[in-house]
Amino acid sequence: MINISKLLQSEKLCLMMILIMGVLTYTYISMPNFGIGVYDDSGSNFFAGENILKGNIDYLRTPVYPLICCFFAWISADYALRMIVVLQLFIFLSSAIPLYFSLKHLTKRTGLSFIITAIYTCFPTFLIYTNLIFTESLAISSTTYLIYFLTASVCGSHKARSCSAAI
Repeated sequence: MINISKLLQSEKLCLMMILIMGVLTYTYISMPNFGIGVYDDSGSNFFAGENILKGNIDYLRTPVYPLICCFFAWISADYALRMIVVLQLFIFLSSAIPLYFSLKHLTKRTGLSFIITAIYTCFPTFLIYTNLIFTESLAISSTTYLIYFLTASVCGSHKARSCSAAI
């Protein structure tokens, strides 16, 4: 007989369930009218990426997102927007794991950490941001990595401290 309470004590299983819930929520939200959102400056990221690759400096934005856009346009111009959206979704869902461990270090309460991580992962506004082509789509996810590295540095995790020093 399977002991469900024992299964729910497994961090890996619970995190996997949260990530699956995030994918299902994203699929449910996107199904009726899946569309990739663009803004007035979305296209300028592609031009900025080309400009940066030519050796010019773009004073308006950091080079990371324009270079990502330019890279995917180089792979396939027809599917570049879809590939960027998939990358953003992957980064967003993977950012739930460092968020969980940050909360676990800060609160010392595993259950609360799971609940907050599940809310973050299934929050419709954050999931909708992954469908938009603009820098802030990655900024939300990257913030959880920053929080994790700061928490790990303060709490004394040597592996995370060396990773944050490398960044």
